[in-house]
Amino acid sequence: MGCKETKKQLSSDIKNSLERWQQQQYWLLVKWGRAQAVAGKKAHINNLPATLRM
Repeated sequence: MGCKETKKQLSSDIKNSLERWQQQQYWLLVKWGRAQAVAGKKAHINNLPATLRM
């Protein structure tokens, strides 16, 4: 594999990893928001639990 192919593969792998991470974070936020709604609380981004903060 040449240098161009290696760079292309790395770019693709990084892009896929970031997209996967983004989807996981999104669904964590959705799950948290739904749990807040069920508990009768308002979900606000500034009130995220420490486990969801970056």
